[in-house]
Amino acid sequence: MVKFYYDAEEKKTAKITTSMTGEKVIDIADYSDKKRYVITNGTKCNVTKLNEEFQEICVPSSAKFMGSTVLGNSMDNFTVDMYNFVMSRGDVSLETKLMVTPMNGGDCTLVGIVVFVKDKDGFEASETGVYSDFSFEIPDKSVFKPPKSCSDPDDVTDTLLFEVLVGYRRKVIYF
Repeated sequence: MVKFYYDAEEKKTAKITTSMTGEKVIDIADYSDKKRYVITNGTKCNVTKLNEEFQEICVPSSAKFMGSTVLGNSMDNFTVDMYNFVMSRGDVSLETKLMVTPMNGGDCTLVGIVVFVKDKDGFEASETGVYSDFSFEIPDKSVFKPPKSCSDPDDVTDTLLFEVLVGYRRKVIYF
């Protein structure tokens, strides 16, 4: 399970995950300050330069509308729009299927995603995500504040493999 926080006004995201072994990892991206903080078990902190631009979560303009469907039973109908798009980054091709809830004013809320990844060497992988328990307000914005144990990096070019993979996944989800 992952808790994901997204603040379009402040241009910040935070993702809190707990592994099956109980290790807690907090990944805070502050796009205004161009810094990423990865905090492990509340003590170990890695600060790196954030080279990505903030992107709002929604359906990219290149996505093809595939239709609408209803999730749930006949008593609790929940309509979602489905989209498909293919994106390439270097030697990797990603085919992405999205389910979003249409909302007033043209906004949308991502409720599901399936990504199929294939590289030039034939490596294939897929990932499925289902988003639930939405809240449209973040009552405690301290989730975006790194602990005092985090300090500026000595070498801002330092990048963990973990961050590269998370960044790649973020590009797929945020477009």
